[in-house]
Amino acid sequence: MSVLTTAKSRFDWPAFARAVRAFAVAHGLEEAFPVVNDGRVVYWQDHDNLLEDRDDLDSIPGPPLERLQVGLDIFVQFTMPGERGGMECADGGTIELPDLDDVTASMIADERRRLAEKTAFGECHAYGYLLSLHAGRLTAHTALMTDADGECHVECVVEPGLADEPMDAFLDRFLRRS
Repeated sequence: MSVLTTAKSRFDWPAFARAVRAFAVAHGLEEAFPVVNDGRVVYWQDHDNLLEDRDDLDSIPGPPLERLQVGLDIFVQFTMPGERGGMECADGGTIELPDLDDVTASMIADERRRLAEKTAFGECHAYGYLLSLHAGRLTAHTALMTDADGECHVECVVEPGLADEPMDAFLDRFLRRS
């Protein structure tokens, strides 16, 4: 999945928000639903700077759904570097990253190797979703957040490597089947 678009009414926002908040709290994230403006993550302490750039807003709403409703995009983090390697995920799982330089790396299946090579990993990388809401439709883009010089940037990615399948499955849990 690189993009999911669905009617907001088909998405279980309360359950999604609870799961994301629990992941954020468990991993000490600064904010569970930061605003994204021009590809840059804007945490709560920088909201005044964002308001100076946006004539259409008097304030930044606190609740994430309200942020989306006033036309702001938000980033939802799905992965964190794990304490014992790999990436810890918001779904409770861990993505193990093979050591491609290891002598036994030739035993890794070709598809897993290809995905591992596409996976950005490190203290300064996190996969997640760039969310927006327009005309009652929620759009989730697969995205990569990078921390460059103390400023976090978000860019949409077509293939998040080994994070792709767990990210798809996580969002799918919150789609209402009617």
